[in-house]
Amino acid sequence: MTDENILIMAHTDAMFEGALDNASGIVMLLEIARYYAAIPREQRRRTMTFVTTPDHHHGAAGIKWINQNMRDFLDKTALIVNCEHPSQTQTYRLGSGLMTSTTTSARRWFVGGSEALRRVVLSSLRTFGVAIYARPEGRPGGELQHIYTHAPSFHVIDHIFYHSDADTEDLVPAWGIEAVTRAYLKIIDSVNRMEIGELLAQKGEPPR
Repeated sequence: MTDENILIMAHTDAMFEGALDNASGIVMLLEIARYYAAIPREQRRRTMTFVTTPDHHHGAAGIKWINQNMRDFLDKTALIVNCEHPSQTQTYRLGSGLMTSTTTSARRWFVGGSEALRRVVLSSLRTFGVAIYARPEGRPGGELQHIYTHAPSFHVIDHIFYHSDADTEDLVPAWGIEAVTRAYLKIIDSVNRMEIGELLAQKGEPPR
C-alpha cells in the first residue's frame, strides 16, 4: 500500500547435509511468505520482497549483486530480515564426547538501526523464548554482513555445527525454528506500525 518494502532473505547453498545452514533458514523464509500471502493486500502496509541468494559459501555473489544494483530499492526498505541458522540443539562436552539436551542453544544476534527497533527485536525474542547471547555481534555475520548498512536490519544466527558433517536434521529442532519464525513475524508486524525514520539509527545514538 506504499512504495516502501520489507526484504526477507535466505541463502540457498550448503555444505554437507546443510540442515542448519541453511535449510532451516529457507524453511523460515517460506513460512513467513505463506503467512503474509494469506493476509489481504490492503492490510499489508509495505511490499514484502523475498529473496534467496546463491554463493554464500564462495564469495556471496548473489547478495553482493543486490548490494550493487538495487540501491533505489534499498533506499525504500524499512527492514532487512535475514533467515539463517535459527535453531540447533544445545550440546555439552561430557567425558570424551558430546551430550545433546532437550533445548536449543543460544544464538548470536544483531540489530542495525534505532534503539526503538532494538527494543522491538529483543522484546519479540523474549516473548517467544528465543535464547540469545548476552551481547550482540559488533557487526553481523552471515549473509547480512554484505547489506546491513543500507537499511535497518536484524537477525539471529546459530553456529555450532555448521560447515561440518554434524549439520544434520536431528540436531535442528522444528519447534526452535517455529519460535524464531513467530518472533520474526511479531517484529515485522511491529515495524509495519512504525515509520522508516523511527527505525533508522539516530545521530548521536551509541552503536549497539
